Amino acid sequence: MKTVLSVVLGVMLFSTNALAEDSSQTPKPSETKVEAMLDSKAEHAAKHADPTYICPMHPQIRQGEPGTCPICGMDLVKQEISASSAGDIPAVKVNASTAQSMGIRTAQVGERRMARITNTVGYINYNEDALEHVHARAKGWVEVLNARAAGDQVKKGEVLLEYYSPDILDAQNELLVAKRTAHLMSEAGQKSLFASAENKLRLLDVPESLIGKLRNSNEAIRRIPVLAPQDGVITNIGAREGMYIAPETELYTITNLDSVWVLVDVFDQQMDAVKVGNMAEIRTDALPGHAWEGRVDYIYPDLVGQTRTLKARIKFAMQDAKLKPNMFVDVRIYDETRKALAIPQEAVIPTADGARVVKVSGEGEYSPVDIKTGLSSGDYVEVLGGLNAGDEIVVSGQFLLDSESNLQASFRRMGAE
Repeated sequence: MKTVLSVVLGVMLFSTNALAEDSSQTPKPSETKVEAMLDSKAEHAAKHADPTYICPMHPQIRQGEPGTCPICGMDLVKQEISASSAGDIPAVKVNASTAQSMGIRTAQVGERRMARITNTVGYINYNEDALEHVHARAKGWVEVLNARAAGDQVKKGEVLLEYYSPDILDAQNELLVAKRTAHLMSEAGQKSLFASAENKLRLLDVPESLIGKLRNSNEAIRRIPVLAPQDGVITNIGAREGMYIAPETELYTITNLDSVWVLVDVFDQQMDAVKVGNMAEIRTDALPGHAWEGRVDYIYPDLVGQTRTLKARIKFAMQDAKLKPNMFVDVRIYDETRKALAIPQEAVIPTADGARVVKVSGEGEYSPVDIKTGLSSGDYVEVLGGLNAGDEIVVSGQFLLDSESNLQASFRRMGAE
C-alpha cells in the first residue's frame, strides 16, 4: 500500500513540474503581432504593403522601384494607400502635380432647376386652325383665274378668280330696278327696297366694293370676284378656267403660315411627362444653329394603331417662314421644373447596382461614393442620396481614381488574407 501511494505522489509531482516548465518556455507576443492585433486589417495592409510606383497617365505601368514610364516617359510616382475609406471603398491620395497631369477637374454639388425632358422626333404640318376653304355662294362658270397653282402666296382681299353667275346677275338687276322706281315710293319704302336688294347680294358673297359701284351705276356687273379671306399660301386648288362651279365646290384652301403644328409620337414610358402647356423646343439638321420654342397644344385621345404611341401636337410661331411643312425635326419636351440637388452628368460612374462619383474627401484625397440618382435634365442629373450640397466631386479623371481605388481594395483584401 505504501508503495502504490509513493508512485502516485511521484507522478503528480512530475506533472506539476512539467507544466511549470512549459509555461516558462511559452514566448510572449511580439510588438509586431500586438500592433497587428490593434490595427484594422486595412490599416495593417496600408502600413506593411511593399512600395509600388505607377505612371499617372498609364496606371497599368507598375513596378517596385522608382523609374520612368516606357510609354510616355513620365516619372513614376509612389502609390500611397490611404487608411481612410468610404465603407469598403478606400480613398486615393494624389499630389497636386499628379492631379494636374491626370487632368482632374472638380465641381461643387448644388441645387438647380430640373425638368424632365422627353426627346422624340416629329414633322411639320400646317396649322389646321388657320386653314380657310374658299367657296362661291352661287352657281356659275369661272371666266378668269388669277391664282393658278398650289404654293402661290396670296394677300387678304386679293382677287383669286372671277366668275359669271346668273343668280348674282338677277340680284343685281333687282337693285337696279329699285333705283329706277325709287321716285315712286316713300322714303321709308325706298330704304326698305334698297336694303333688301343689297342684303341679297351680300348673302351671295358679292364684295362691298362691287355693291357700292352698283349704287352709282345703271348696268349690272358680269364677272363677280372671289377674294382671298386671309394672307397665306394656297395649299389646294379646285378651280380651272371655264369650269362650272357650285356652292359645294372647294375652289381653294389657303393656309396662314404665321404658325405651324409639329406632330410627335410619344412612347408609353414618356406619356406621363407630356402634358398640354409643356414647353417644347425643336431643331432640324436642315437649319443648323436654329431653334424654335413652342408649347404642347393638344394630346390626341387614342394611340396610333401601328406603333402604339401617343400623338401630341405642338404649336410654334413661324414669323421667319424657315420651317417647311413635312420637314422632320428633333423635339425636346420639358415637363414642369423643380429645384433639386444636382451634379454634372459627366461625373457619374455607372455601376452594376447603381452609380457612384469620386468625392474630394481631403487635401489631395479622393473617395469613391455610392449615390442614388433621379431625374436627368440636359447635362445634369438629380442626386437623391449619397451627397450633400457643397460637396466637391471630380468631373474629369474620376475613372482613373475609381480604378485605383478598386486596386487598393484588392490589395487590402490580399493583405487581410
